[in-house]
Amino acid sequence: MHRLDVTDRPGFAAVADRVEEQLGGIDLLVNNAGVGLSAPMSTAGFDDWDRMLAVNLGGVVNGVVTVVPRIRRHGRGGHVVNTASMAGLIPMLDAGGIYTTTKFAVRGLSASLRLALAPDRIGVTCLCPGLTRTRILDPVGGADAPAGTPTFDATRDPVNAEFALAQGSAMDPAVLAACVVDAVRANDAYVIAHAEFDDELDALHAEVLAAVRHDVPVAPGRRAVEERRRALVDEVKNSIATG
Repeated sequence: MHRLDVTDRPGFAAVADRVEEQLGGIDLLVNNAGVGLSAPMSTAGFDDWDRMLAVNLGGVVNGVVTVVPRIRRHGRGGHVVNTASMAGLIPMLDAGGIYTTTKFAVRGLSASLRLALAPDRIGVTCLCPGLTRTRILDPVGGADAPAGTPTFDATRDPVNAEFALAQGSAMDPAVLAACVVDAVRANDAYVIAHAEFDDELDALHAEVLAAVRHDVPVAPGRRAVEERRRALVDEVKNSIATG
């Protein structure tokens, strides 16, 4: 096991070098590091945003830039799993707004990366967990966290109080991990193992579709551009589906 700060790019490369030496190459990258504590979005300062973005989004970018070329280089294909969240699909309230921002970005990164890496036979899966028993509420840096690092306070607002209460019913990480293994083997685009969100996802989908203005004319040239773009995306998706 190698200790790694995912915001440390030279450190990431050094760990990747050691893993390649020990295992003869890297076939699977799991970008799972994340933090969940920050100031409320409405009152957050630059430090709050920078801290969350550096780990939750920057850590994924660092993993992709550092490791994907190594997977591509050996030519036998591979897989990338990026941990987003259900908060990458649905919005959270003020207390979780910065976290939501990072996870929406990870979802978009993963969906595009899946298309980009398909020709190299490198699959990409976006993991979107709900409540799971992890240490995500620990301050960044643990006991060595710098002064001013947010700490979880269940009394701060109703969202935090409810989150603390729900930890007793959070999913066993081993159950979620088994779902991830299934998704890697099947090269699935997403892992959504928390079925309690299905109605909310339906409602969100309906809300988005309802916002489409069909009374605004679509220029034929603009439609043609988007049809060609969609055809290219569909071609790549079909190539993934047929293996």
